Amino acid sequence: MQDQETHRISKLRRLDPKERAAVVEELARNGSPVLPTYPMLIHDLRYKELLIYPPTSSKVEGLSVQLSRLHNVYFSGLYGGSFRGQKFHISMDFAEYLYLGGHWTSVLKVDEVDERAFLYGRDISLPSSALEARRTYLVLGPSADVLGLARIDPKRMRLLNLIDKGWYLRRGH
Repeated sequence: MQDQETHRISKLRRLDPKERAAVVEELARNGSPVLPTYPMLIHDLRYKELLIYPPTSSKVEGLSVQLSRLHNVYFSGLYGGSFRGQKFHISMDFAEYLYLGGHWTSVLKVDEVDERAFLYGRDISLPSSALEARRTYLVLGPSADVLGLARIDPKRMRLLNLIDKGWYLRRGH
């Protein structure tokens, strides 16, 4: 017998005020302005995913909500991140999108040796001690390619790999 939850339709909905505040807080912490003109929806699963749409696609956002009433909508918009409890965790895709648009200032560039280690999922030594521990950093390789997201462990003076582009290859996705 199949689990009933596999047949449950997960609807898309607009963010509630607490969810919006958590997204705004995470963006502000990382030097990114709030993007009020960007429509955002929540995909309620066993956890909550944030989906983001370009400001010119309000019709797509509305259509996605309508479709989600009838069918599971697995992909719609840009994957913005997920919520663990009340805390929002930004996705690498959204951080890269903001960076390419000039809206993400928490950036670290690493050398070729650290690039290889980081893409294999390893933590790396800090390139500078003058970094804020609370931020999420977009890690760039020597040629300015986006490698992934990291946080700082101030006790060990290490850059902690949260996710990297090599993960998709290692996990087979």
